[in-house]
Amino acid sequence: YFSGLCSENVRAFVRRTVLEKVLHQDAAYFDATKFSNATIVGDLNQQSGALAAALDGRMVLFVWCSTSFCACIAIALWLQWQIGVYGLAASIIFFVVLIALFYIMSNLLEQEARQDHSSELALEIFAQNRIIKVMAVEKYFESKYEQSQLDVASIKNKVSIVQSISYALNVSAIFIFGAIAFATGAKYVFDGELSGHSLFIIGISIEFCGCCLSIVNPAFPDLVRANAAARILYAYFDLPNQSEDSVEEKQEINGEMLVDNLHFAYPSRPDHDVIRELSISASAGESIALVGPSGCGKSTFIAILERFYEQREGTIKMGGLDHRRLSLGNLRHQIALVGQEPVLFQGSIKDNILLGCDGTLEDVRDACRMANAAEFIEALPEGYDTVLSAMGRSLSGGQKQRIAIARALVRRPTILLLDEATSALDCANERAVNESLSRAATGRTLISIAHRLSTIKDANRIFFIENGTVVEWGTHEELSKRSGKYASYVKAQSLE
Repeated sequence: YFSGLCSENVRAFVRRTVLEKVLHQDAAYFDATKFSNATIVGDLNQQSGALAAALDGRMVLFVWCSTSFCACIAIALWLQWQIGVYGLAASIIFFVVLIALFYIMSNLLEQEARQDHSSELALEIFAQNRIIKVMAVEKYFESKYEQSQLDVASIKNKVSIVQSISYALNVSAIFIFGAIAFATGAKYVFDGELSGHSLFIIGISIEFCGCCLSIVNPAFPDLVRANAAARILYAYFDLPNQSEDSVEEKQEINGEMLVDNLHFAYPSRPDHDVIRELSISASAGESIALVGPSGCGKSTFIAILERFYEQREGTIKMGGLDHRRLSLGNLRHQIALVGQEPVLFQGSIKDNILLGCDGTLEDVRDACRMANAAEFIEALPEGYDTVLSAMGRSLSGGQKQRIAIARALVRRPTILLLDEATSALDCANERAVNESLSRAATGRTLISIAHRLSTIKDANRIFFIENGTVVEWGTHEELSKRSGKYASYVKAQSLE
């Protein structure tokens, strides 16, 4: 009972700790290919399970067998120490072989865990099954999945060989130890130095030593897997938390923002500046927009504001405070982001809007009214308690986006970030969402990214970004008259 309880507690602790560590990593951690979602989920489930399995009855068995082994060796040494030494020597050799197999198999299993991408591919296939069906490429992904399993087949074969050797030792141990005891003991009986009765006791004792090793040996693969799992999991335990909240400011910001000479390069490409000498400002309650070609650094700038990444040079001040001196929780509570693809979780609409935020049903209703979502939600049979399927597939794109806006507003943010919030919507849904955003922007600093210039014409200031820096800025009317980059965009979209 207690070993099972210990095992489950360890499993729960490991999962909780790994999840906590991963959640506190910055975006650069998830950009690394070796840390894909499927890899992390696999480690969270499989490796914690392997570690817990070793702590179940197997650990109790190991303690019992170790105690019995020591007692039997002591009996043999006491009755005839020479025979006991032979038994002890055989045990040491047997144990050394087991340890060697242990390390070989542990390394193989760790290598297999890191090279086996079949789980990652399976998750991707299930998540994108509609696209796969539409394109009729089932056979392609079936063969791709089969190949991912073949990639680790050689490692699995080596693991099987090691397990076979371990099994052979397990079956033969009791016979080998018995043969050693009686073969060496016969001489002492013939010489009259040992009675037949004593030899029988010594032989049984040494045989039982082999029996103990045979009993422990079947648990050997589980102990090996636990060792490999522990090495993988300890890598998560050693991860540092992103910018601990030991900084000074946990105070309100007024919506004023000043960005000065910002430089940034992704950790995966440190020699390529995505943002260079970027300077932007916004007054409290002002609406500004960022426009420019794809890849110019607009979304990257939003990610830096949210501190998914840290800038290499330059400063960002919010309400006169360096945003790196604000605690992460406080900063992200006061800045809300609405992206292009709304993300909904399995659960009720109310839970999706609150999402851990302390708020009442009335707060949810107020946010939904402001987001122009209350009407369609309250028309549902279960209203705000309607349970959504995974990714909210039962709702239209516009409905999901308005729920995402309500989720942002229920936190009463000071700054609202919109990253292509309407680019994936049709005209009718775009109109409804734009109405929601107009209401949501009241009394807040609004920072918008858009390719459709019709959605940001009314911004107080528009910054045109190219190659990571601002090349021109002003109102829509001012920029349209300059015959610059923005004016070219206006003509291309026939806004004049």
